[in-house]
Amino acid sequence: MMKLQVVFNNEVDDSKFAVGWGLSCLVGEDFLFDTGESPDYLEHNMEILGIDPAQLKTVMISHDHWDHTGGLWYILEQNPNIELVICTGFSEEFKKQVKPYGIKIREVENFSQIGDNFWSTGPMVSNYSGDLLQEQSLVVKTDRGIALITGCSHPGIDNILEKVVEQFPSDPFYLAVGGFHLVNHQRSELLMICSKFKELKVQKVAPTHCTGQDAQNVFEEIYQENYLTAETGKIFEI
Repeated sequence: MMKLQVVFNNEVDDSKFAVGWGLSCLVGEDFLFDTGESPDYLEHNMEILGIDPAQLKTVMISHDHWDHTGGLWYILEQNPNIELVICTGFSEEFKKQVKPYGIKIREVENFSQIGDNFWSTGPMVSNYSGDLLQEQSLVVKTDRGIALITGCSHPGIDNILEKVVEQFPSDPFYLAVGGFHLVNHQRSELLMICSKFKELKVQKVAPTHCTGQDAQNVFEEIYQENYLTAETGKIFEI
């Protein structure tokens, strides 16, 4: 059994945690997905949760936005041996910021395995504020089935789900957790998206971050006991 723990989020149920915008999750013992908005916030929460940055082997950044890259600099300062997994289309400015740390950088071009039982969806493209934005999501193959961890799902959470199922058509789809980017969607749209989750046989959902409260309410209504919260510190067994 593998564990997935929320390290940073805008949802908390304990005031001891730093709270802000963005997302960060520890998957297994040594894989960090995204880093939230701030190095100080990430350091604070990792210390509370007993996560040593030196234990990490890989950090994967879903997309080049401040609320997912912000805490990265704390990790890179503490762990010069880590591998950073990014998309090929991340900005040159971001890559220049990373370069002085001398770490190993892996730029993903397509759906590919990036570790034992870990895959990247590869860069999926969306239009964000008039510019093309690349975003990757993390896929973990576990004893319970496939777990999908998303940063913001700018390319469309339904498109991401379909891509994962296309790659693993015979595996049960156990969990989708992360930002689904459904703020300001109408109820009819949200119901259609939930229907897509059901059609693709996603067993459990934990929408958070940029999903939006209205969307979270609809997912809870549809998924009932299989709707999970994702506050900071929460552990999922996957």
